[in-house]
Amino acid sequence: MSYTIQESRQIVIRRLFFAQLGIVLAFCIMAVIGYFWHVGSFLFGVFLGSLGGSIALLKRVRADKIVIIQELAEDITATLMPILYGGLMAGVGYLLFMSGILSGEGGSGLFTSNLFPNFTTPENLDEKLIKNFILIKPETMKDVGKLLVWCFIAGYSERFVTGILKQLEQGSDEGDKS
Repeated sequence: MSYTIQESRQIVIRRLFFAQLGIVLAFCIMAVIGYFWHVGSFLFGVFLGSLGGSIALLKRVRADKIVIIQELAEDITATLMPILYGGLMAGVGYLLFMSGILSGEGGSGLFTSNLFPNFTTPENLDEKLIKNFILIKPETMKDVGKLLVWCFIAGYSERFVTGILKQLEQGSDEGDKS
């Protein structure tokens, strides 16, 4: 089925609207659940990365070539992939922060900046990996804000996390040569 450029844009924008609405609703539901039970911050980061990916796609839809917009309109998977990819990149970014590879002020990570969040370490680590993962969280509200902003950026900019991973790969290649 072939659509006009205007129809194609409307189809993609409508899909993005419902995807963004779903992301915002899921974020709000998680916030309410998090108020009563500790759910960790990982899912919040993934949601914001997905939102970043959807906004980047919306920006592309307004400026991209006709052929790309028509492909997005004809295939819902092509429309949803950047949203999923944004969430995945935010998740990887979260892991980079949580692991200390990217660390905040006073940290000892590979890349350290006062723009990056610091994380806590649970006092009583037990053998339940998922529980430990949930208990590790940003230290302060400022760190939560930094984390969520960086997760949004990771979803919005495909190059953010992949650029960091490339630098880590180059650093490990240089270490192997020594």
